[in-house]
Amino acid sequence: MATNVRFVSAEQITHTVAQLCIKTNIHAKEDIRTALCKAREEETSPLACSAIDTILENADIAKRENISLCQDTGMAVVFVKFGMNVHIEGDIDQAINEGIRQGYRDGYLRNSIVRTP
Repeated sequence: MATNVRFVSAEQITHTVAQLCIKTNIHAKEDIRTALCKAREEETSPLACSAIDTILENADIAKRENISLCQDTGMAVVFVKFGMNVHIEGDIDQAINEGIRQGYRDGYLRNSIVRTP
């Protein structure tokens, strides 16, 4: 049985990580929006309702204007999972870190952390 070997370049990883940094800070996943709407319906505190409304409005603006949902973009955490037949051409750690750097730069995201905590 032939094995399918796949080669992935560090440049591909960098590009993908950069795009994901931008995308995840602009477009809230639908399950997150659904959970926020459900929380809003169940919330009884006027202050909490106002906060949730603001978050939902901000998500709409971010999507419409193609800008970050929140100025504090948090800390990028990357989980990598690939099969035995995948070979990375280059340094995967450097590729991921460069992707984060490019994503934050190109997406105009605020650098909240300047070194490993």
